[in-house]
Amino acid sequence: MKPKIVIIDCNRNGLACIRSLSSSGYKIIALDHRRLSPGIYSKHIEKLHFVPTPHADEEGFIKSLIQVGKSNKTDTKYYLLPVNDTYVRSLALHWSRLSEWYVPLFEINNATLEDVTNKLVFSRFCERINIPRPAEYTMENVLADEVSYPIIFKPDERNTVENLRKKIFKVKISENADDAKAFISELKRDKIHVIIQQLIPGGDDELYTAGVSAKNGQLLACFTGKKVRQFPPTAGQAALAMATDCPKIVEYAQRIVAESKFTGLSQIEFKHHDGEYYVIEMNPRSWSWHGLAKPAGVDLPSILLDAFESGIIPAEPIVNSVNGIYWHYFLEDFYYHFILSRNLSLGELFKSWRGAKAHAFYDPKDPLPVIAHLLIQYPIRLIKWIIGFQDRLSRIN
Repeated sequence: MKPKIVIIDCNRNGLACIRSLSSSGYKIIALDHRRLSPGIYSKHIEKLHFVPTPHADEEGFIKSLIQVGKSNKTDTKYYLLPVNDTYVRSLALHWSRLSEWYVPLFEINNATLEDVTNKLVFSRFCERINIPRPAEYTMENVLADEVSYPIIFKPDERNTVENLRKKIFKVKISENADDAKAFISELKRDKIHVIIQQLIPGGDDELYTAGVSAKNGQLLACFTGKKVRQFPPTAGQAALAMATDCPKIVEYAQRIVAESKFTGLSQIEFKHHDGEYYVIEMNPRSWSWHGLAKPAGVDLPSILLDAFESGIIPAEPIVNSVNGIYWHYFLEDFYYHFILSRNLSLGELFKSWRGAKAHAFYDPKDPLPVIAHLLIQYPIRLIKWIIGFQDRLSRIN
Protein backbone atom coordinates (compact mmCIF):
# COMPACT_ATOMS: atom_id res chain seq x y z
CA MET A 1 0.00 0.00 0.00
CA LYS A 2 1.38 3.39 -1.00
CA PRO A 3 1.96 5.99 1.76
CA LYS A 4 -0.20 9.06 2.23
CA ILE A 5 0.76 12.52 1.04
CA VAL A 6 -0.08 15.70 2.94
CA ILE A 7 -0.50 18.57 0.46
CA ILE A 8 -0.72 22.12 1.80
CA ASP A 9 -2.84 24.58 -0.23
CA CYS A 10 -5.62 23.44 -2.57
CA ASN A 11 -5.74 26.25 -5.09
CA ARG A 12 -4.88 25.44 -8.74
CA ASN A 13 -1.25 24.66 -7.91
CA GLY A 14 -2.08 22.21 -5.13
CA LEU A 15 -5.06 20.82 -7.04
CA ALA A 16 -2.78 19.77 -9.91
CA CYS A 17 -0.54 17.94 -7.39
CA ILE A 18 -3.56 16.27 -5.81
CA ARG A 19 -4.80 15.00 -9.16
CA SER A 20 -1.34 13.89 -10.30
CA LEU A 21 -0.48 11.92 -7.18
CA SER A 22 -3.95 10.43 -6.80
CA SER A 23 -3.79 9.09 -10.36
CA SER A 24 -0.52 7.39 -9.38
CA GLY A 25 -2.24 5.62 -6.49
CA TYR A 26 -1.26 7.85 -3.57
CA LYS A 27 -3.81 8.79 -0.89
CA ILE A 28 -4.15 12.52 -0.29
CA ILE A 29 -4.59 14.46 2.94
CA ALA A 30 -5.22 18.12 2.09
CA LEU A 31 -4.63 21.21 4.22
CA ASP A 32 -5.87 24.70 3.44
CA HIS A 33 -6.69 27.95 5.21
CA ARG A 34 -9.61 28.85 2.87
CA ARG A 35 -13.02 27.25 3.13
CA LEU A 36 -13.75 28.54 -0.37
CA SER A 37 -10.62 27.13 -2.01
CA PRO A 38 -11.85 25.26 -5.13
CA GLY A 39 -9.43 22.34 -4.72
CA ILE A 40 -10.87 21.25 -1.37
CA TYR A 41 -13.84 19.85 -3.31
CA SER A 42 -11.73 17.41 -5.31
CA LYS A 43 -12.93 13.81 -5.15
CA HIS A 44 -9.29 12.73 -4.77
CA ILE A 45 -8.95 14.08 -1.22
CA GLU A 46 -9.28 11.45 1.51
CA LYS A 47 -9.11 13.87 4.47
CA LEU A 48 -9.23 17.65 4.74
CA HIS A 49 -7.92 19.86 7.55
CA PHE A 50 -8.12 23.64 7.86
CA VAL A 51 -5.01 25.38 9.19
CA PRO A 52 -3.93 29.01 9.64
CA THR A 53 -1.42 30.56 7.25
CA PRO A 54 2.15 31.15 8.48
CA HIS A 55 1.90 34.93 7.98
CA ALA A 56 -1.35 35.04 10.00
CA ASP A 57 -0.30 32.62 12.77
CA GLU A 58 2.99 30.79 12.21
CA GLU A 59 2.96 28.99 15.56
CA GLY A 60 -0.63 27.90 15.00
CA PHE A 61 0.32 26.67 11.53
CA ILE A 62 3.14 24.49 12.86
CA LYS A 63 1.02 23.15 15.74
CA SER A 64 -1.71 22.20 13.25
CA LEU A 65 0.84 20.22 11.22
CA ILE A 66 1.99 18.46 14.38
CA GLN A 67 -1.61 17.49 15.21
CA VAL A 68 -2.13 16.08 11.72
CA GLY A 69 1.10 14.13 12.07
CA LYS A 70 0.04 12.74 15.45
CA SER A 71 -3.24 11.52 13.92
CA ASN A 72 -1.26 9.08 11.76
CA LYS A 73 -1.99 5.60 13.13
CA THR A 74 0.40 3.74 10.80
CA ASP A 75 4.11 2.97 11.12
CA THR A 76 4.87 4.94 7.94
CA LYS A 77 5.47 8.67 8.10
CA TYR A 78 3.40 10.99 5.95
CA TYR A 79 5.09 12.63 3.00
CA LEU A 80 4.72 16.42 3.16
CA LEU A 81 4.37 18.59 0.05
CA PRO A 82 3.81 22.36 0.37
CA VAL A 83 3.08 24.24 -2.87
CA ASN A 84 3.68 27.81 -1.71
CA ASP A 85 6.96 29.65 -1.01
CA THR A 86 5.82 30.87 2.41
CA TYR A 87 4.89 27.38 3.53
CA VAL A 88 8.23 26.01 2.33
CA ARG A 89 10.24 28.62 4.25
CA SER A 90 8.19 28.24 7.44
CA LEU A 91 8.31 24.43 7.39
CA ALA A 92 12.06 24.41 6.76
CA LEU A 93 12.60 26.83 9.63
CA HIS A 94 10.64 24.60 12.03
CA TRP A 95 11.57 21.22 10.56
CA SER A 96 13.09 19.86 13.78
CA ARG A 97 9.59 20.00 15.30
CA LEU A 98 7.97 18.16 12.37
CA SER A 99 10.52 15.50 11.42
CA GLU A 100 9.05 12.90 13.79
CA TRP A 101 5.91 12.62 11.64
CA TYR A 102 6.86 13.65 8.10
CA VAL A 103 9.21 12.99 5.19
CA PRO A 104 9.86 16.27 3.30
CA LEU A 105 9.25 16.39 -0.45
CA PHE A 106 10.77 19.86 -0.51
CA GLU A 107 14.02 21.59 0.34
CA ILE A 108 14.53 21.88 4.12
CA ASN A 109 18.11 23.22 4.09
CA ASN A 110 17.76 26.91 4.88
CA ALA A 111 21.10 27.79 3.26
CA THR A 112 19.94 26.21 -0.01
CA LEU A 113 16.61 28.02 0.23
CA GLU A 114 18.46 31.29 0.72
CA ASP A 115 20.43 30.62 -2.46
CA VAL A 116 17.34 29.99 -4.56
CA THR A 117 14.59 32.17 -3.05
CA ASN A 118 16.42 35.40 -2.21
CA LYS A 119 16.52 37.07 -5.62
CA LEU A 120 19.69 39.02 -4.91
CA VAL A 121 21.53 35.94 -3.60
CA PHE A 122 20.18 33.81 -6.47
CA SER A 123 21.44 36.33 -9.03
CA ARG A 124 24.94 36.13 -7.52
CA PHE A 125 24.67 32.32 -7.37
CA CYS A 126 23.82 32.15 -11.09
CA GLU A 127 26.66 34.51 -11.94
CA ARG A 128 29.07 32.20 -10.10
CA ILE A 129 27.95 29.12 -12.07
CA ASN A 130 27.82 30.93 -15.44
CA ILE A 131 24.07 31.06 -15.99
CA PRO A 132 23.07 34.12 -18.08
CA ARG A 133 21.13 36.72 -16.07
CA PRO A 134 19.88 40.28 -16.61
CA ALA A 135 22.25 43.17 -15.91
CA GLU A 136 22.02 44.15 -12.25
CA TYR A 137 22.11 47.62 -10.75
CA THR A 138 22.33 49.23 -7.32
CA MET A 139 20.31 52.16 -6.05
CA GLU A 140 23.45 54.25 -6.39
CA ASN A 141 23.65 53.31 -10.09
CA VAL A 142 20.09 54.53 -10.59
CA LEU A 143 20.65 57.78 -8.70
CA ALA A 144 23.84 58.43 -10.70
CA ASP A 145 22.05 57.75 -14.04
CA GLU A 146 24.24 54.71 -14.72
CA VAL A 147 21.44 52.39 -15.90
CA SER A 148 19.74 51.53 -19.17
CA TYR A 149 15.94 51.77 -19.06
CA PRO A 150 13.51 50.14 -18.63
CA ILE A 151 14.47 48.54 -15.31
CA ILE A 152 12.56 46.33 -12.90
CA PHE A 153 12.50 46.42 -9.10
CA LYS A 154 11.69 43.23 -7.16
CA PRO A 155 11.76 42.58 -3.40
CA ASP A 156 14.73 40.36 -2.60
CA GLU A 157 12.31 37.99 -0.82
CA ARG A 158 8.65 38.89 -1.18
CA ASN A 159 7.19 35.65 0.18
CA THR A 160 8.70 35.63 3.63
CA VAL A 161 6.23 35.68 6.52
CA GLU A 162 7.35 39.20 7.46
CA ASN A 163 6.98 40.64 3.96
CA LEU A 164 3.58 39.06 3.42
CA ARG A 165 2.42 40.66 6.64
CA LYS A 166 3.60 44.01 5.26
CA LYS A 167 1.79 43.30 1.95
CA ILE A 168 4.96 44.23 0.13
CA PHE A 169 4.84 44.95 -3.63
CA LYS A 170 5.50 42.22 -6.21
CA VAL A 171 7.31 44.05 -9.04
CA LYS A 172 7.75 47.63 -10.21
CA ILE A 173 8.82 48.57 -13.74
CA SER A 174 10.36 52.00 -14.31
CA GLU A 175 10.62 53.41 -17.82
CA ASN A 176 12.58 56.55 -16.90
CA ALA A 177 14.90 58.08 -14.31
CA ASP A 178 12.32 60.32 -12.63
CA ASP A 179 10.01 57.41 -11.89
CA ALA A 180 12.88 55.17 -10.71
CA LYS A 181 14.35 57.80 -8.39
CA ALA A 182 10.96 58.58 -6.84
CA PHE A 183 10.42 54.87 -6.21
CA ILE A 184 13.86 54.56 -4.58
CA SER A 185 12.84 57.30 -2.14
CA GLU A 186 9.83 55.18 -1.15
CA LEU A 187 11.96 52.06 -0.76
CA LYS A 188 14.44 53.86 1.49
CA ARG A 189 11.64 55.34 3.55
CA ASP A 190 10.03 51.92 4.09
CA LYS A 191 13.40 50.11 4.44
CA ILE A 192 12.56 47.58 1.73
CA HIS A 193 15.41 45.54 0.24
CA VAL A 194 15.21 45.02 -3.52
CA ILE A 195 17.05 43.71 -6.52
CA ILE A 196 17.18 46.08 -9.50
CA GLN A 197 17.72 44.58 -12.94
CA GLN A 198 17.57 45.38 -16.62
CA LEU A 199 14.16 44.49 -18.05
CA ILE A 200 14.99 41.98 -20.78
CA PRO A 201 13.17 42.92 -24.02
CA GLY A 202 10.40 40.71 -25.34
CA GLY A 203 6.75 39.93 -24.74
CA ASP A 204 5.07 37.58 -22.29
CA ASP A 205 5.48 34.76 -24.82
CA GLU A 206 9.27 34.92 -24.35
CA LEU A 207 9.00 33.71 -20.73
CA TYR A 208 10.14 30.08 -20.48
CA THR A 209 9.93 27.68 -17.55
CA ALA A 210 12.08 24.72 -16.56
CA GLY A 211 9.89 22.67 -14.22
CA VAL A 212 12.18 20.63 -11.99
CA SER A 213 11.87 17.45 -9.98
CA ALA A 214 15.08 16.81 -8.06
CA LYS A 215 16.56 14.88 -5.14
CA ASN A 216 19.82 15.79 -3.40
CA GLY A 217 21.09 17.77 -6.38
CA GLN A 218 20.18 15.10 -8.94
CA LEU A 219 17.78 16.25 -11.66
CA LEU A 220 15.12 13.54 -11.96
CA ALA A 221 12.94 15.27 -14.54
CA CYS A 222 12.61 18.60 -16.30
CA PHE A 223 9.50 19.86 -18.06
CA THR A 224 9.99 22.82 -20.39
CA GLY A 225 7.28 25.23 -21.47
CA LYS A 226 6.51 28.88 -22.12
CA LYS A 227 3.82 31.41 -21.33
CA VAL A 228 1.66 32.59 -24.20
CA ARG A 229 -0.52 35.07 -22.33
CA GLN A 230 -0.28 36.43 -18.77
CA PHE A 231 -2.59 38.09 -16.27
CA PRO A 232 -1.97 40.88 -15.78
CA PRO A 233 0.22 41.34 -18.88
CA THR A 234 3.98 42.01 -18.47
CA ALA A 235 4.35 40.94 -14.82
CA GLY A 236 1.84 38.27 -13.92
CA GLN A 237 0.93 34.59 -14.06
CA ALA A 238 0.05 32.35 -16.99
CA ALA A 239 -3.38 32.59 -18.56
CA LEU A 240 -2.30 30.38 -21.48
CA ALA A 241 0.90 28.30 -21.53
CA MET A 242 2.44 25.81 -23.94
CA ALA A 243 4.77 22.82 -23.62
CA THR A 244 7.83 23.29 -25.82
CA ASP A 245 11.16 21.56 -26.34
CA CYS A 246 14.03 23.64 -24.94
CA PRO A 247 17.28 21.71 -24.25
CA LYS A 248 19.23 24.85 -23.28
CA ILE A 249 17.15 25.57 -20.17
CA VAL A 250 17.25 21.87 -19.22
CA GLU A 251 21.04 22.23 -19.24
CA TYR A 252 20.86 25.38 -17.09
CA ALA A 253 18.36 23.78 -14.70
CA GLN A 254 20.60 20.75 -14.25
CA ARG A 255 23.52 23.03 -13.36
CA ILE A 256 21.45 25.04 -10.86
CA VAL A 257 20.06 21.91 -9.18
CA ALA A 258 23.49 20.26 -8.93
CA GLU A 259 25.27 23.33 -7.54
CA SER A 260 22.52 24.09 -5.00
CA LYS A 261 22.01 20.41 -4.01
CA PHE A 262 18.30 21.10 -4.36
CA THR A 263 15.53 18.64 -3.40
CA GLY A 264 11.89 18.95 -4.42
CA LEU A 265 9.78 20.50 -7.13
CA SER A 266 10.71 23.87 -8.55
CA GLN A 267 9.99 26.38 -11.29
CA ILE A 268 13.00 28.12 -12.81
CA GLU A 269 11.87 30.96 -15.07
CA PHE A 270 13.88 32.38 -17.97
CA LYS A 271 13.43 35.23 -20.46
CA HIS A 272 14.41 34.49 -24.05
CA HIS A 273 16.09 37.27 -25.99
CA ASP A 274 18.40 37.33 -29.00
CA GLY A 275 19.05 33.58 -28.89
CA GLU A 276 19.87 33.38 -25.17
CA TYR A 277 17.85 32.44 -22.06
CA TYR A 278 18.33 34.76 -19.07
CA VAL A 279 17.40 33.34 -15.68
CA ILE A 280 14.75 35.42 -13.91
CA GLU A 281 13.96 33.53 -10.71
CA MET A 282 13.61 30.16 -9.03
CA ASN A 283 10.56 29.17 -7.00
CA PRO A 284 11.22 26.13 -4.74
CA ARG A 285 7.84 24.46 -5.28
CA SER A 286 5.44 23.54 -8.07
CA TRP A 287 3.83 26.44 -9.92
CA SER A 288 0.37 27.40 -11.16
CA TRP A 289 0.47 25.67 -14.58
CA HIS A 290 2.62 22.63 -13.77
CA GLY A 291 -0.44 20.47 -14.54
CA LEU A 292 0.64 20.73 -18.20
CA ALA A 293 3.78 18.71 -17.45
CA LYS A 294 1.89 15.43 -17.04
CA PRO A 295 0.23 15.40 -20.50
CA ALA A 296 3.65 16.43 -21.88
CA GLY A 297 5.07 13.20 -20.41
CA VAL A 298 6.74 14.59 -17.28
CA ASP A 299 4.61 13.89 -14.19
CA LEU A 300 6.78 15.89 -11.82
CA PRO A 301 5.16 15.09 -8.41
CA SER A 302 4.85 11.37 -9.14
CA ILE A 303 8.44 11.16 -10.43
CA LEU A 304 9.63 12.78 -7.19
CA LEU A 305 7.58 10.40 -5.01
CA ASP A 306 8.76 7.36 -6.94
CA ALA A 307 12.39 8.39 -6.39
CA PHE A 308 11.78 8.69 -2.64
CA GLU A 309 9.94 5.37 -2.53
CA SER A 310 12.31 3.33 -4.71
CA GLY A 311 15.56 5.24 -4.22
CA ILE A 312 16.22 4.85 -7.94
CA ILE A 313 17.53 7.92 -9.79
CA PRO A 314 17.04 7.96 -13.61
CA ALA A 315 20.29 7.77 -15.58
CA GLU A 316 19.11 10.82 -17.56
CA PRO A 317 16.45 13.36 -16.57
CA ILE A 318 12.97 12.64 -17.93
CA VAL A 319 11.98 15.43 -20.36
CA ASN A 320 8.97 16.28 -22.54
CA SER A 321 7.80 13.54 -24.87
CA VAL A 322 4.97 15.75 -26.21
CA ASN A 323 5.19 19.43 -27.19
CA GLY A 324 2.87 22.05 -28.64
CA ILE A 325 0.06 21.33 -26.16
CA TYR A 326 -1.58 23.97 -23.95
CA TRP A 327 -2.70 24.75 -20.40
CA HIS A 328 -5.49 27.31 -19.99
CA TYR A 329 -6.94 29.47 -17.21
CA PHE A 330 -10.24 30.47 -18.79
CA LEU A 331 -11.46 32.98 -16.20
CA GLU A 332 -8.32 35.10 -16.06
CA ASP A 333 -7.85 34.93 -19.84
CA PHE A 334 -11.46 36.08 -20.29
CA TYR A 335 -11.16 38.89 -17.74
CA TYR A 336 -7.76 40.33 -18.66
CA HIS A 337 -7.55 39.66 -22.39
CA PHE A 338 -11.17 39.72 -23.58
CA ILE A 339 -12.75 42.21 -21.15
CA LEU A 340 -9.90 44.55 -20.14
CA SER A 341 -7.29 44.48 -22.91
CA ARG A 342 -9.67 43.58 -25.76
CA ASN A 343 -6.81 41.79 -27.52
CA LEU A 344 -8.65 38.47 -27.76
CA SER A 345 -11.86 37.58 -29.56
CA LEU A 346 -14.49 35.36 -27.99
CA GLY A 347 -13.79 32.77 -30.69
CA GLU A 348 -10.06 32.77 -29.90
CA LEU A 349 -10.81 32.48 -26.18
CA PHE A 350 -13.00 29.39 -26.61
CA LYS A 351 -10.54 27.91 -29.10
CA SER A 352 -7.86 28.15 -26.39
CA TRP A 353 -10.16 26.49 -23.86
CA ARG A 354 -11.28 23.67 -26.18
CA GLY A 355 -7.75 22.96 -27.38
CA ALA A 356 -6.08 22.87 -23.96
CA LYS A 357 -4.87 19.51 -22.61
CA ALA A 358 -4.81 20.84 -19.04
CA HIS A 359 -6.74 23.55 -17.22
CA ALA A 360 -6.42 25.57 -14.04
CA PHE A 361 -9.48 23.88 -12.48
CA TYR A 362 -11.49 22.08 -15.16
CA ASP A 363 -11.34 18.29 -15.32
CA PRO A 364 -14.43 16.34 -16.46
CA LYS A 365 -13.40 13.42 -14.21
CA ASP A 366 -13.19 15.70 -11.16
CA PRO A 367 -15.85 18.40 -11.78
CA LEU A 368 -16.54 19.90 -8.35
CA PRO A 369 -13.43 22.15 -8.15
CA VAL A 370 -14.30 24.02 -11.35
CA ILE A 371 -17.94 24.36 -10.27
CA ALA A 372 -16.83 25.82 -6.94
CA HIS A 373 -14.37 28.06 -8.77
CA LEU A 374 -17.06 29.43 -11.08
CA LEU A 375 -19.58 29.98 -8.28
CA ILE A 376 -17.01 31.78 -6.13
CA GLN A 377 -14.80 33.65 -8.60
CA TYR A 378 -17.12 34.68 -11.42
CA PRO A 379 -19.37 36.87 -9.23
CA ILE A 380 -16.24 38.52 -7.79
CA ARG A 381 -14.88 39.14 -11.31
CA LEU A 382 -18.25 40.55 -12.43
CA ILE A 383 -18.32 43.01 -9.53
CA LYS A 384 -14.72 44.09 -10.28
CA TRP A 385 -15.56 44.54 -13.95
CA ILE A 386 -18.64 46.67 -13.14
CA ILE A 387 -16.64 48.83 -10.71
CA GLY A 388 -13.82 49.21 -13.23
CA PHE A 389 -16.30 50.08 -16.01
CA GLN A 390 -17.92 52.72 -13.82
CA ASP A 391 -14.47 54.17 -13.00
CA ARG A 392 -13.62 54.39 -16.71
CA LEU A 393 -16.95 56.13 -17.44
CA SER A 394 -16.37 58.66 -14.67
CA ARG A 395 -12.90 59.49 -16.05
CA ILE A 396 -14.34 59.96 -19.55
CA ASN A 397 -17.08 62.25 -18.24
